[in-house]
Amino acid sequence: MTDTKDLEYLVDLFDDPDLQVASALDKKIRQGGPELLDALRNMAIETEDEARRDIINRKFIYYSAASVLDQLEKYAALAKKEEATLLEGAYLVSALLTPGYKRAAFYDDLIPLIGEIMSETSEDKTAVENARILNHIFYNRYRFTTTDPFSFSEDNSLFINVIEKRRGNPVAISVLYFAIAHAAGLPVYPLCFKGGFVPVYEENGKILFYLNVFHKGEIFMQDSLSAMMATQGIDMDTSSMVVKKDATILTMYMELIAFYYDQKGNKAMVELLAKAMSFFGNQRYMVIDEEDE
Repeated sequence: MTDTKDLEYLVDLFDDPDLQVASALDKKIRQGGPELLDALRNMAIETEDEARRDIINRKFIYYSAASVLDQLEKYAALAKKEEATLLEGAYLVSALLTPGYKRAAFYDDLIPLIGEIMSETSEDKTAVENARILNHIFYNRYRFTTTDPFSFSEDNSLFINVIEKRRGNPVAISVLYFAIAHAAGLPVYPLCFKGGFVPVYEENGKILFYLNVFHKGEIFMQDSLSAMMATQGIDMDTSSMVVKKDATILTMYMELIAFYYDQKGNKAMVELLAKAMSFFGNQRYMVIDEEDE
């Protein structure tokens, strides 16, 4: 239902204080799905009245978030059974953080990259050869790069910006790295510890080698792991580290973004992300409690 007159009528009801009207309006807009949300967004752009435009924008953001949360809840259930792709999860989190971000725009930017990796890797090549191809295409050909790991901003954290500018903080870059590797059929996963993770190449439940996202996916072996972590100020028993799957890396990313918005005092975004993270369970990975130190 995107008829202009009908849509104008719905907008006229946005500030109606009657609870029954509000309930019926909520149901109507949710039933309208993405098509109606698109129509609302276009109406906001075309509306000259500033007050009316603000009302439409607020409702668009509210219903867009509600729609994405519904999709994330379903995604989380599938991810727990390993029946969902990390790439789709990354898109949904992007759409939650950037209302109106289209699935087609997200995928259109990444499909060529994935296609190149798939065309150049194969089962006939060794794991090291395939990983080097992944790294060459991701870091050299497409020029993705990491920023200062202690520098957080929307510019280097939100996927819509990271994909466009080919640069981002290590967690955002890592999520894309994992998602693209998985889409291309390469088994790269996070080896997790309290406060972070290290990418690993795993086959048949065995870690073959480690990858350093700070240095263009540089391949290294286990005997170098402790030294690398020490250079980052991390002192821990590597035997306690565990390989995790897609739901974990998405949760880590959302934790990072929630921390950023919390520092900015944006309670609405923190609450939105907390709701999204709740679908994936109660475990948190990026925050180190004092008793853990």
